Order: sequence, then C-alpha cells, then structure tokens
Amino acid sequence: MEFLEVHNYLKQFYNDFNIQQVSGRGNSLILKCTNGSESYLIKHYPIDKSWDRQKVEKNTYQCFKKMGIKNIPELKWVDEKNQVTCFEYIEKNKNKISINSVQKSIDNFILSIYTNSDLSLATNDAKEAFFSQKELLEQIQKRVQFLISLNINTLSEHILTIEKLIKKVESFDIEKEILRKKIISPSDFGPHNLIYSVSGQVIFFDFEYGGWDSLYKLLCDFYWHEGFNWTKNQRLNIINKYLIKNDETETFKKINFLMGIKWSLLVLNEFNPEVFAKRSKARGKECNYNDLKGQQLEKSKNILLQLKKFNK
Repeated sequence: MEFLEVHNYLKQFYNDFNIQQVSGRGNSLILKCTNGSESYLIKHYPIDKSWDRQKVEKNTYQCFKKMGIKNIPELKWVDEKNQVTCFEYIEKNKNKISINSVQKSIDNFILSIYTNSDLSLATNDAKEAFFSQKELLEQIQKRVQFLISLNINTLSEHILTIEKLIKKVESFDIEKEILRKKIISPSDFGPHNLIYSVSGQVIFFDFEYGGWDSLYKLLCDFYWHEGFNWTKNQRLNIINKYLIKNDETETFKKINFLMGIKWSLLVLNEFNPEVFAKRSKARGKECNYNDLKGQQLEKSKNILLQLKKFNK
C-alpha cells in the first residue's frame, strides 16, 4: 500500500488521530499516529516473497520479551492480512546523550541476548545467518556475482580487488568455533535502529531480519557498522568481553576479516536499482541516485583499506 492507502486504513481505528509519514527509514513505510498524549508507530512492510518481514519481526520481539529484554518498544497489534504492525511510539530525547550511557546500553543489550538466548525458543534463523565459514563465503560470493551481473563500469575494477581478497582468505578454518556461539540476534544492528528516549533509555528496535545467528556476526556488525562513530578501542572494549580464550580471539579476527569483505559489498546495495527504489519510497522523498552510489563506493573502498591494515 502507498501512504494514502495506509493513512485511510488507519483512520478506521484512529479517526481522531493525526497521521504523518516518518521519513528517513530505509525499507518499510513508517507512520506516526498521535492524539494528545497517545502516540503509536505504524509500520507497513514491503512485499518480499523471499522473506516475511512482518512475521520475522513479530517472532523476534516475542522472543526478546520472553528473554526479559525490556529496552524495546511494546508491540501493540499485528494485522497480517494488510502487512501492518503497530508499536508503542518512543519519543526521542532532543538533548545529547553521553557516549558512556550509549556504550553501557549497547553492552547490556548484547549481554542480555548472549545470556538469555535459549535453544527452546522457537524462531527462524536470521536473514543471512551463518554457522560455518562455508556459508559466509557463499553469501559473499553471491553478492559479488550479483554486482558483476549488473555490468556497471564504475564497479568493475573495485570488484576485481574484492575477488583477489576473497581468494587470500578462503583457506581460513573456523568451522567449529562459529557453531558454539549461537544467539537470537536483531541482525540489522546499527545506530539507525536505536532511539535515545526522553526517559533516558536507549531503545532498540527494527528486527525485520532477526532470528538465530552467530554471536560473532553480531559482534562483527558492531565493529564494521559505519554509524557507530566510535574508535576501534571503544568497540573492542565491548567485543573483547566475549572473547575469553585465545582461540576465540583468533576466531573472531578471522571472521571479522571475512565480515569486513561482506560489509564492503553490503554498502553497495544502492547499486541495485530495485533496492534503491524501495528505500527511496520508504524515505518519502527523492534521492540523487548518482551521488548516493558514489558515496557508497567510497565507503566500500575505505573498508578495503582497513582490511589491508588487518594483514599488517
């Protein structure tokens, strides 16, 4: 549904509410319904035949609730037929929150997931979850082949550089260690999915890709996500708490290198016209396609520069 259709649909339940689109989101259409002190966040999910975003998000929220994780929005109701879900609306804190508070909240969130993930919790594997080196390499190769199929001249040399890097690390042997670190993960873990609330809490949200995954993947996403504008040491202070033994530290380094290669491909998603069209629609405004592609290519090149330092 387009914005107007979702707006009219919501008026059936919230006739006296002001309904506005929230711009800036990358995938789903987000709206805010408010009436005085009463506010809700409404999400309409895009059609995705290969991945049921709404069902996955509902299941992940339910798992987190059973795990006792409190710093997530309350899920109010779910309309599966129309692919619409209603959440508690979290009012953002306009004042600057100290980095120490944010670090502590992220640290506690990861620890809660790590401590309370229970194999008895029935849910799906996360989007692009991996539990072996082979699976991770297959995901990387799939992204490389897709970019090649787009036949974009400005990417050709860059892709060759990535392919050479992949060949250097295919000999990694990290199968056993990955399997021992299984958690229920939010998957899309980045600052774009955090809210600094007026209550002073850091609230975590947006679990459309969540489910069972490797702890190492979550830690690597935290390490590589550009939105976490922290120093390397600030990130490692949190990550190293989960790497007690020497072999765990070595395993993380190898997986993190592979995940760095994957992140150099992830930031190129905007080169896929379908992905860009979907995100442009969700943002509620037109974007300069060429400028954005150039920015993302520079980000990818910067990741490769960081990977070169890994080898030294």
